[in-house]
Amino acid sequence: MRKTLSDRLLQTIKATDKRQEISDDKVAGLSVRISPSGVKSFGLRYYDLHGSQDRITLGKYPALSIKAARSRAIDILRDLEEGIDPKGGGGLDTVNALYKQYEQLHIKNLAKADATRSLWERLILPKLGKKKLDKLRRPEVVAVLQYHIKSGLTIQVNRVHEQISAMLSWGVNAGHLQANCLAGMKKLVKEKARNRVFSDSELKKIWEATGELSLPSKQFVRSLILTGQRRDEVRCLPTTEVTLETGDWLLPPERNKSRRAHLIPLSVQAVDVLKDAYREGDYFFSVGGEKPYSGQSKLPARLEKLSGVEDIELHDFRRTMRTGMSRLKIPTDVAERCINHAQDTLDQTYNLHQYYDEKKEAFQRWADLVNTIISSEEDNVVDLNAKREA
Repeated sequence: MRKTLSDRLLQTIKATDKRQEISDDKVAGLSVRISPSGVKSFGLRYYDLHGSQDRITLGKYPALSIKAARSRAIDILRDLEEGIDPKGGGGLDTVNALYKQYEQLHIKNLAKADATRSLWERLILPKLGKKKLDKLRRPEVVAVLQYHIKSGLTIQVNRVHEQISAMLSWGVNAGHLQANCLAGMKKLVKEKARNRVFSDSELKKIWEATGELSLPSKQFVRSLILTGQRRDEVRCLPTTEVTLETGDWLLPPERNKSRRAHLIPLSVQAVDVLKDAYREGDYFFSVGGEKPYSGQSKLPARLEKLSGVEDIELHDFRRTMRTGMSRLKIPTDVAERCINHAQDTLDQTYNLHQYYDEKKEAFQRWADLVNTIISSEEDNVVDLNAKREA
């Protein structure tokens, strides 16, 4: 029997010689049972994480009100969607449940928090989220990694491996697990140190190919080329970090791998690209202004198709700029500061503004070199300075 549960209904219904059950028509699965002795108790029917039907008692009426019973039932149903079993001993019994706490206490503090969440949400939780932690074994994780390899992923499979292992180790240290089932496991994909640097001809073709991209993909790639900063440092660039009037970009510790403030004196060309990129909202590279640009994963393949240049990765632009600075005979300590590579501890703490002029000159000389490269005497020349000189 299904009805809208109300105090009047529960106060007037009479006990019989058989147990009665009335289902609530407002919250799916919620019901009240009336025993032959007249005791009325709320319960919730649901499907557990293995697909089997189960029921949990919520409390007795009238000590537990109808409103409170509905609220408790809704909370349980929401937890189930997150992989948290209401009978699971504190809620940390599944990968989903452990991840939820891991994300709140650890991932959100990482410099690459958004990228880390994205990896979990795309490649890990859909496959392992509902797995019971006490039953999670290495072969199950290996099966997921092998699935991604067969799907075409390469070294990103190792990043998936690292993330799962890191969370399990965190869970052990936090007392939620007895052991990390991936401890000591070798990576499935062999990695080689990448040393790809674009030639002048390749860089010109890629720059021209960006002209075929839409906003903000075009400006995002050009900013990677001109600044040489890490992909997500550029992709998630908020307007609050840049003073366009002076061309200064102050990258805070929490948003970079080196975990220290990094002052970047932007070239005139880089400032022009940022002005061209911005439309509205909190980010320079965004569709709609509310969230950072998220189309970076498809860009290398798109650039390869448009430019004819093979083997493109976005990090290659950073390596190309650093190599270009050596080509320009910019001192090594200045070039290393431009890409925020580690200096000694005292220098990291006190020298935020030291080398400012040297870095500003280095970034400008690199941008001018890029301008020379892309403005060589060929058809369809793209002049980086055209907007500035207009």
